[in-house]
Amino acid sequence: MSELIRSTLNWRPIGPLSRTAEYALRGLVALARHPGPWVSAEQIAADAMLPAGYLSKVLNTLAQRGVLRSRRGPSGGFALIRPADEITVLEIAKVIDPWSDTDRCAQCAALVGRRCALHAHIEWMTSVCERYLEAVTIEDLASA
Repeated sequence: MSELIRSTLNWRPIGPLSRTAEYALRGLVALARHPGPWVSAEQIAADAMLPAGYLSKVLNTLAQRGVLRSRRGPSGGFALIRPADEITVLEIAKVIDPWSDTDRCAQCAALVGRRCALHAHIEWMTSVCERYLEAVTIEDLASA
């Protein structure tokens, strides 16, 4: 297993990703591992060892934002819209938790066309995080 995938699997909810984003990722990994086309929220929650009520809300958000399909009824549930190897961790992070924008900083606004020292570093750190998260797919996590 690559170090990149290993470190992503051992990720803790610190930095730019919230607990909700972690639940979304764990739910998508469980869904990607499931052989059936439609998987209930309860089954995904059991497979991912997550609370069903909260995960159901997260899965509905992913469906509303175009990551999942959902279908009601006894044979319904959730399904990926695209193959798991086309869905990145970064995409899910941005769907669940759009990262904050530094445009509201008064110091940056006063500098016109430049960032203050703090936000220049924050933008650099964000770009490093984004490149890392873009390199890992749900399939990578599901097959690890």
